[in-house]
Amino acid sequence: MDSKTPDDMLDRLSGLPEPTPGPAFNAAVWQRIDGSPRDRRKWFDDLVPALGWRAAPACLALVVGTVAGSMIVRGHQGDALDVFDPESAYSIVAVVGTETGAR
Repeated sequence: MDSKTPDDMLDRLSGLPEPTPGPAFNAAVWQRIDGSPRDRRKWFDDLVPALGWRAAPACLALVVGTVAGSMIVRGHQGDALDVFDPESAYSIVAVVGTETGAR
């Protein structure tokens, strides 16, 4: 780098002509400014319909399972820890025992 002072460099720069952008520069800048929010949101707009059609069956299964489960549990007014009781209808021992013929 030269040993010129910053003042000398600024004086030299002030004598140079001002650079002007090309004719398409302003149009390109405004096109990018106007189009940027839509471009950033485009992936989200594409994702929502695809995700919605895939999530709808899962939501329906959750609702049906919740309703069916609440109907089953509503008929049984036992203890919440009945699943750990070997004599309970909900215990794994009772379910496996009846399928294998142990009981």
